Amino acid sequence: MMAVIAAVYALLCLGAVTMIYPFGMMLTGSVSSRYDYEKYNFLPRFVGNEKKQFAKFLFEKYGEDHFSIFASTYRLDAAHASWRIIAFDEGFVDNEPAEAFDGYDARPEIYKKIADDFDEFKATVDPREVVLYDPVEVNNRYWRHLEKLYLQWADGDRKRALVELRRQAGLTVSEFRMIIAPGENQWMLARWFPSFNRQFQDWIAFKEQQPKDMWCVIPTDVFWQRYLSERYGRIDKLNKQWGLEGDAAFDSFWQVPFLGHKANVSDNEECRNALDRFLGYKFPLRYISLRPGVQEKYRDKWISSVQDREKDVATLLANTGIDAKGFDELTLAATWPKDDYLRSLWVDFLTIKVAPADYTLFTTEGAYRAFLLKKYGSLDNINTQYATALRDASAIPLPSQIADVYEFKTNRRRLFWHYMARNYTRVFEFLVFKGRALVNTLVLVSLAVAATLTVNPMAAYALSRYSMRSSHKILIFFLATMAFPPGVTMIPNFLLMRSFPLWQIIAAGIAVAAVIFGRAILATKPSGIVTAVAAAVAAGAAWMVADKLVVPFIGGQFQVDLSHVSLLNTYAALIVPGLANGFAIFLLKGFFDSLPRELYEAGMIDGASEFKMFRMITIPLCKPILAVIALGAFTAAYSGFMWAFIVCQKQSMWTMMVWLYQFQMRYTPTEPWLVMASLVVVSVPTLVMFLFCQRIILRGIIIPTMK
Repeated sequence: MMAVIAAVYALLCLGAVTMIYPFGMMLTGSVSSRYDYEKYNFLPRFVGNEKKQFAKFLFEKYGEDHFSIFASTYRLDAAHASWRIIAFDEGFVDNEPAEAFDGYDARPEIYKKIADDFDEFKATVDPREVVLYDPVEVNNRYWRHLEKLYLQWADGDRKRALVELRRQAGLTVSEFRMIIAPGENQWMLARWFPSFNRQFQDWIAFKEQQPKDMWCVIPTDVFWQRYLSERYGRIDKLNKQWGLEGDAAFDSFWQVPFLGHKANVSDNEECRNALDRFLGYKFPLRYISLRPGVQEKYRDKWISSVQDREKDVATLLANTGIDAKGFDELTLAATWPKDDYLRSLWVDFLTIKVAPADYTLFTTEGAYRAFLLKKYGSLDNINTQYATALRDASAIPLPSQIADVYEFKTNRRRLFWHYMARNYTRVFEFLVFKGRALVNTLVLVSLAVAATLTVNPMAAYALSRYSMRSSHKILIFFLATMAFPPGVTMIPNFLLMRSFPLWQIIAAGIAVAAVIFGRAILATKPSGIVTAVAAAVAAGAAWMVADKLVVPFIGGQFQVDLSHVSLLNTYAALIVPGLANGFAIFLLKGFFDSLPRELYEAGMIDGASEFKMFRMITIPLCKPILAVIALGAFTAAYSGFMWAFIVCQKQSMWTMMVWLYQFQMRYTPTEPWLVMASLVVVSVPTLVMFLFCQRIILRGIIIPTMK
C-alpha cells in the first residue's frame, strides 16, 4: 500500500515538474533578447553571473547593427564572427574582453578618469559622425521624442501632429509608437554624406539630446578592416600575400589597424596596393580634406574639370551659389561642399584627379589623441594620469573597452533590472496604454462577472424553488447548449447583434411587468402558472404590435429605421450572448437542491419575502460555487479574443486580447521574446482571480468537512 501511495506522489511530482519547466522556460524567454533567447534555459544565465551579464550588456549596447564596431573595438578573432557564435560560447568573456574587465578592480579611479575624458572627447565630435548604442532603447526614446516635438507644434492635437509628421518628415505611420529610428549603416559607405532633409535633422537633434555615454564614435579602423575582409575573404590569404608569419600574422581582419598613409607592411607591394585602392575608393570621402598647398596645386585641374562639365558658368554659379564671377575665380573646396551638385563635382574630381597621397585623412583615433595631448600637454602627462608607459602618442587606443567596463561595473544593478523589466515594460505600454484596451477589458470582465452572478443564480433558484413537471426538460435544454462549440453560434449571434430587436424586447418586457404587477394587485394569491401563461401571451402580443405597428410608425415619423438596432462596437454585444450559461444554471440548481428546506420554511415563518430568502439564505451558503462560476466567467470574458474581434471592429472598443493578437502578429517573426513577455503579463490577472476565488472555494470545501 505504501508503495502505491509513494508511486502516486511520484507521479504527481513528475506532473508538477512537467508544468513548472515549460513555465520557467517562458519566464526566461520573457526576459531574454536576440542574444540569449535561443539558449532555452530554465533560468536566465546572467542572473548571479557577472561576466555573463557583461556579455549580455555588450550585445544590448552594440546590437546587431553595430557588430563590426564591436568586433573592431574588442579585436575579435576569426572564431567569433557573429553574435550568435558569441552567445553560445560560454568562455567568450573569459577570453576576449578579459583584459579590460579584470583590470577594473585594481584601479577603478583610472577607469573613471579615462571614461570621463572619453565622454568629454565625444562632446567635441560632430553628432552626424556618431551612432547610438542600445538600438532597442534608442527606438523607444526616438518615437517619444518625435511625439513630443510634433505635439508641441500641433498644440496637443494628435491627429494634426501625425499629419505634420507625414508632411514634414515624410514618415507615413498610423501612430507615433510605430516610428523606428533610422538605420545607421549608411556610415559604412564611402560616398555617403549627411543629409539636410527634415527627417535627418530631427534625428540629429535627437542625438544631441542623448547622454554622451550613448554616443558611439566610429573607429576609422572599421572601414579598413571591412575593406580587407571584402578584398581577401580569409585572414590566412591576407597573411600569405602580405608575407606575415608566426607572431606577426593576424588572427582576424579586426586586428589589422589602420595606419593612415603608412602601410601595415611597408616593404610589401600587395599591402601598399591594397592601401592605395582603399584610400582611392573605400575610405569615407567625408573624412578627406585638402591642405591649402594641395588646393593650389590642383586648382587649374579643378577649373578645367568644371569647364568640361559645365559650359555655361552663369548657370553653374546660380545653381550652386558659388561666390565667383567666372571659371578663373573658382577654388577647389578643402572639404565636401553642402550643395548636392557641387559636391558631386568635388567627389568625382577628388577620386579621379587627386592622388591619395595628397589627402589629409581624418581618423577618430587621431582626433582622440589630439584631444588628450591638448588637454594634458604631453604624452608624459597622459602616462602619469592614466598609469601607462606609452612611448609614442600614436599608440594611444580608443578607450571604448574601458568605457564599457566602467559603465557596466558602476551600473550593474540598474542594468540587471533593466534587462529583467524591459520586455515587460514594452508589452505593458502596448497593451495597457493602447487606445482604451484597459478600460474596455475592465468594463467587460466586470459586467460579465456581475451578469453571470445575477442571471444564472436567479434562474437556478427559480427552477429549484418552484418545481415543475418540465423542470428536467428545461435542464436538458440548458445542458444541450454545451454540446455545441462556441464557434457554431458565432455567426447567428453576430447577425443578432447586428440587427438586435431592442424595441420589441422592451415592449415585451413592459407587457410582462404589467401582467405580473396587475395579477399581484388584483389577486391575493396569484397562481404562478396562470401568471406565467398570461405574461407569455402578453409578451408575444406586445412584440407583434411593436414590430408591425409602433416601431414602423415612429420610425416613419422621424425617418429613422428603428426596426432593428445594431449593438456592434458596444459592450452589450460583448456581454449579452453570454448572459446565461446552461452549465452554470445546472450546477447551481443542483447545489440549491441540496440546501435544507427547513431554512426556507423558517424564513417564510419569519415573514421573509422570496427575494430576501434568496439574498440572505441562498447566496451566503453558495459562495464556493459562485466563486467557481465567477472564475469561469472571468476567464471566458478576459481571454475571449475571437468574439471581441468580430463584434467590435473599431479599435476604440478592442480589448486587451485583441491587442495581444495584434502584438503577436507584429513581433512573433522578429522579437518572439516580447511575445513570451506578453503571455506572462496577460496571465497575471487570471492568476490573481484564481487565487482570490481559490480561498473561497477551499473554505467551502474544508469548513463543512470539519463541521
